[in-house]
Amino acid sequence: ELSVFRIPPICLVSTGDELVNIEQTPAPHQIRSSNAVALRAILAKWAMEIDHQHILDDEKKVRRTITKLLSKYQIIIFMGGSSMGKFDFIPGILRKSGVTEHFYKIKQRPGKPMWFGSKGNQFVFALPGNPVSCFLCAERYVDAWLRHSLGIKQRVNKAILRRSFDFKPALSYFLQVKLTNENGCLFADPIPGSGSGDHANLANTDAFMELPEGKDSYREGEQFHVFPFKPIL
Repeated sequence: ELSVFRIPPICLVSTGDELVNIEQTPAPHQIRSSNAVALRAILAKWAMEIDHQHILDDEKKVRRTITKLLSKYQIIIFMGGSSMGKFDFIPGILRKSGVTEHFYKIKQRPGKPMWFGSKGNQFVFALPGNPVSCFLCAERYVDAWLRHSLGIKQRVNKAILRRSFDFKPALSYFLQVKLTNENGCLFADPIPGSGSGDHANLANTDAFMELPEGKDSYREGEQFHVFPFKPIL
């Protein structure tokens, strides 16, 4: 006999009046809802049941939806609505709904306005809405949390920075890189992007390299942690 258990269903919740389905052609004031597609791809390896809902920027509707979600799902991931904008209601409503806040905002770029909380055996993530920020936080934190919850050891990967990079703010920086395996050594080439909204740039990269806070210059030849989202050869 073999004991097994089922990962509970998870609900992805996109937020914002400006989002349209990826099949639609967006108007000038709209963008395609790509985050749910990206997160489904990240979570696919866990073979879990994944539902998706979308909520508009209406505080009363957001409150009602969160109440329904908390009555049904053990794991909920919001995409957007976690920053400090006019329509970013999610963290406040979650707190008022009895979800204990464990942390809000991380000293990093991209992906600073991330929220995480729990209520009993329920767990709630609120990720930034910008596509690169959302993707990074899902890869770096949601996936790591799932591994830890399942008792799977997280593999540690390091790579050698191929080209020097400067970053002045007192934050950790997750640099998009292309990885190359040369005689057993992993090298990382920075891939310039156009900010946290440049989702297309991820197609040309393999990983995020974590450049730790505490310095503002990262030199060629230094070694740092990398978080691959594509297979390492």
